[in-house]
Amino acid sequence: GKYGDSYFEVEVIDAPEGGDVKVKWAFDGSESELPVSDLQKKAGAESPIKAGDKVEAKYGDKWYDAEVVSNDGKIKVKWGFDGSEAELEATDVQRKADAEASGEAEAEAFTEVVL
Repeated sequence: GKYGDSYFEVEVIDAPEGGDVKVKWAFDGSESELPVSDLQKKAGAESPIKAGDKVEAKYGDKWYDAEVVSNDGKIKVKWGFDGSEAELEATDVQRKADAEASGEAEAEAFTEVVL
């Protein structure tokens, strides 16, 4: 969000259509409303995880291949190792570091979970 001539990190709290956007400033936690023209996407910010995305999801203390089924605050994933589904917190789902994850990793995941 823009403050003076500089931009600072904010979290969007409410974005009504056609009105000012309510934000929370990261540096002090205060809230204010800004016109859309005073907002810009954070450099390097990734788009939200969405249905169909290939991800890694945490099961126990390990990460396994999964596909996102839905994301409505909690992320529902379909596990690559057995096709079952689970609803997880966003902190337990991450984009795959290697988009070309091999079937070998999925087979290994299946072995670790079944044992």
